[in-house]
Amino acid sequence: MTGHMAAAARPSEAAERIVLVDDDPDVRVIAADMLRDAGYEVTEAESGSAALDVLATEGTPAAMVVDVAMPVMTGVELANIVKRNYPTLPVVFMTGYAATNLLPALSRHDVLRKPFQATDLAHSVAQALGRTSERRRRY
Repeated sequence: MTGHMAAAARPSEAAERIVLVDDDPDVRVIAADMLRDAGYEVTEAESGSAALDVLATEGTPAAMVVDVAMPVMTGVELANIVKRNYPTLPVVFMTGYAATNLLPALSRHDVLRKPFQATDLAHSVAQALGRTSERRRRY
């Protein structure tokens, strides 16, 4: 018996669920694997409307990681809806664009630039969780 499985999940993060929203399936799969390797449970959504369906059916996650530039509903539009209905839910944005008309709206948010390393993604999510879930994390 090896300790490989036990070492993969961090006890403090094992139950924390992240909703990952990106319209690019390749990016979504890679980012989801990075988050799972960091010890998070991940629910993937391919669009803003799919993410809203996930929130309605599966309940509030610990955080959301959202692509900025998506068709139909941008990540900023999704985050605005989420913030109205789930005001304490942290949102980390991902973007592959150096300059976009959406970035001024992100100035007060965590923005992760693509391409990113697994450690960058894990750090951004942990930072977002630490800021908003401080009271909840006291045991």
